Amino acid sequence: SCPARHRQLSMALDQPDQPTVVLIHGFAASRLAMWYLASQLRTAGYGVVNWDYVTLFSSIQTHAQRLRSYLEDKLAAKSCIHIVAHSMG
Repeated sequence: SCPARHRQLSMALDQPDQPTVVLIHGFAASRLAMWYLASQLRTAGYGVVNWDYVTLFSSIQTHAQRLRSYLEDKLAAKSCIHIVAHSMG
């Protein structure tokens, strides 16, 4: 389970015990839409993945498969992952 507060600010994204937030922007946007939130989460001690995808040129299924592959390949060892999505994200 994920602890309610996370105080260690120096943990790297590859550390399994660091809570990680995956940000997924909405339709016709880019990861810049989530930049401020990503910055605030990093300051609060979370590992952050600001996922980027080009919404207009692939299907939702294609984007979902890319995200799933990334999560399985890069974040499988994480003990706690939060996903924050907006709109189509």
